[in-house]
Amino acid sequence: MRTRKLARVSATALLAAMGVVTLGWLDWPAPTAGRIPAPAGAAMAQTPTAVVENLSFDLGVAVYRIRRMEVIGSPMSADDWRATLTGGQGATAERLAALKADSINIPELEYEVTAGGMRQTIVYRDVILLDIAGGRIAQATASGGTLSGAADGESMSGEFGPLVFTGIDVAGMARLFATGQTSDGKPVVAYESARFADYTLKMKKADIAIRGMAGGPVKMKPTGEPLSAMFAMFAAMPAKPQPSEAFAIFGSASKLLRAMSVGSSSVDEMTMRIKEGADPVTFTISGVQARDFEDAVVGSTVIQSVTAGNDAGFAMRLGPIEVRGYDMRPTLETLASIAADPSSLDSFNPMRMMPRIDHFSLRNFDLTSAAKDAPANAAPLKVTIDNISADRDLKADSLRWRLAHDHIRVSGEAGDKRLSGMQELGYSSLDLSFRTIFDWSWATGEASLSTDGSGAGMGVYSAKVDVSNLTEAIFTADRKIAAVAALPIAVKKAEARVEDNGLIAAAVNLRARNKKIEKSAARREMAAEARKPFDANKKIPFMDKIADAVEAFLRDPKSPLLVTLTASPGVSIFDAATSKQPEQVWSKVKVETSRK
Repeated sequence: MRTRKLARVSATALLAAMGVVTLGWLDWPAPTAGRIPAPAGAAMAQTPTAVVENLSFDLGVAVYRIRRMEVIGSPMSADDWRATLTGGQGATAERLAALKADSINIPELEYEVTAGGMRQTIVYRDVILLDIAGGRIAQATASGGTLSGAADGESMSGEFGPLVFTGIDVAGMARLFATGQTSDGKPVVAYESARFADYTLKMKKADIAIRGMAGGPVKMKPTGEPLSAMFAMFAAMPAKPQPSEAFAIFGSASKLLRAMSVGSSSVDEMTMRIKEGADPVTFTISGVQARDFEDAVVGSTVIQSVTAGNDAGFAMRLGPIEVRGYDMRPTLETLASIAADPSSLDSFNPMRMMPRIDHFSLRNFDLTSAAKDAPANAAPLKVTIDNISADRDLKADSLRWRLAHDHIRVSGEAGDKRLSGMQELGYSSLDLSFRTIFDWSWATGEASLSTDGSGAGMGVYSAKVDVSNLTEAIFTADRKIAAVAALPIAVKKAEARVEDNGLIAAAVNLRARNKKIEKSAARREMAAEARKPFDANKKIPFMDKIADAVEAFLRDPKSPLLVTLTASPGVSIFDAATSKQPEQVWSKVKVETSRK
């Protein structure tokens, strides 16, 4: 079911991306509502040299309809225009290249697309095309338009304001549509730039409004397969496709996305109101800038702010958000390979399918949420995060992955049940930070995982594990192969350090209070319980030493505890799991504990 729905969504998104309203996006302001550029206005005032009525273009997945088209400054007659646009001799691209006019006025242009249970009709008003020659249109404008349709049985409607396209290569795109090739094998500039404003869409479950979008240039590389054939497949896709049909859609979707490039893009502001539930939530995304989308890789994306809220006391704000090197190729390549050989789905590696991101950062997260039935003057639950970041450094033979959470702060009203755990420990607020680093050289099989963290008034911890013989096979979807690949993995070194800054005392106080005993007794109980897991594994010779160190630390946590385990050449999972004499395996491990 999920595969079928994903295929339908993929096809729908691609059809929208390839339609006339698709924008690639530049960083300029959207046009003022109602304004039409001066050249277009002048063109509207001239006397037509040819008038063509009732034109229709059926592209399989989409149909364009023009009731009236007024041509100005053209040597061609109305019959010439009709014959060239609807038939005549020669390839479509060559016919379009022969068209010439100073301008074309189209009072109303209708675009209708149907695919896989989705139907959408877009009507553009006051369309003006300028400087048509050599298969190109210098500029296309519209004063606005409407859209309507349905998807998955639910209706939608909307409207949009002025839009402008420049540098449209009609002949080049027609050649791609008919043959999947370009005239010289190089990318075709579908259009140089585009911008539109005041887009609104109303649906049953949500309303969407976009204040302005702009961008370009948008280019298309040869796909090898006619776009018309791909679109025909999308149009013929049933509402509930079979897996083979769904994977065929994935294959074409992958090919289209990898053929497309967009220089840059921007969204001024997008607002979405989710109408489901008792307390509808409104999201607003502002200041989106994306650059260098090519071969399914987005060079960089920045979102200045995201806000959300409702009337029930929920409010969220975050931003800016930055993403660099977002690479969709692993996902697309996997989908394409499954499309070519659906049986490969049984053994594909999900790690290979995951998109890659070189850098992600989110700053200034701020969330407040009022408790239900709380007094009007009660402090809401408040969560703030200074920064969340993730970085990937991928080289030919190694990978470093880093994740950090800086200063996660939590606070709220005393008695708020959502904070009962920390308040019972005596904390009215929290301030936590964490960091994780993973290093892996697949050339040598050496890897390490380290983590550290801190909590204000609580403590500090760090831990690290070094292993060998880690291979990519461990991540395969085939559990048997993954299990076999895990056997040679050997732990060479492991260490952990804990420093108490108040958490142990808080836990002792809570235990004493709940059990109505002295704090000294509570501390002894807690220390005794902490060593039980170690005592349960006494066949491992060094467990007693670790248990003694942990118990002593809990009894007197004034100085940090450091535990280090080393083994040369390492203890493998295979040895630990299969040895009939485990004491010989664990005798390789040297354990050191210290209080520093």
